[in-house]
Amino acid sequence: MDKKSLIGLGLIAVILGVWLYLSGPTKEQIARNKVIRDSIDLVQRKQEIIEANRLYVRMKWPTIDVSRRSVEETAAAILNIIQEHER
Repeated sequence: MDKKSLIGLGLIAVILGVWLYLSGPTKEQIARNKVIRDSIDLVQRKQEIIEANRLYVRMKWPTIDVSRRSVEETAAAILNIIQEHER
């Protein structure tokens, strides 16, 4: 290849790169897609929680709400469940 061909290919690559950059998704499209993905993820998480709770009930496994408990309080609750089960 001669020097002119290489320069031409380089210019084409630059033009293509600029075109791809400029024709990419807008910030609004990216934000809209993120909102849609987040809402789908939320629905999937809720469904997984429902299915897990059904499994726990079916298997008669105890559950502990740890959302407002410290690690120590959670450990104490687990020990209480173990002690009740041993009786």
